[in-house]
Amino acid sequence: MYLDELEIPQFFQTPPLEVELEVEVGAREVKSCQDIEEVKEYAIELLKQARHQEFIVNKCLEKIAELQAVLICKENKVIQRKKMWWSNFF
Repeated sequence: MYLDELEIPQFFQTPPLEVELEVEVGAREVKSCQDIEEVKEYAIELLKQARHQEFIVNKCLEKIAELQAVLICKENKVIQRKKMWWSNFF
């Protein structure tokens, strides 16, 4: 199965009820917090975590694409062209 054959909509499904409950509990904790400094620290940590997760997902997608390219090359017996002697001058 190649990346373009993946059923991308399956990644955008509604999360399970357990996850929605965890989010709701966390949201209520933040709403009830009276300490603005604590809320700021929480927001900063969420931003850091989101960026880290974004980085990991991007690296995973890059690796999937790389492995797909290797697989396609093996399936189709891709032969690399040899460099011509004059290509060293350009």
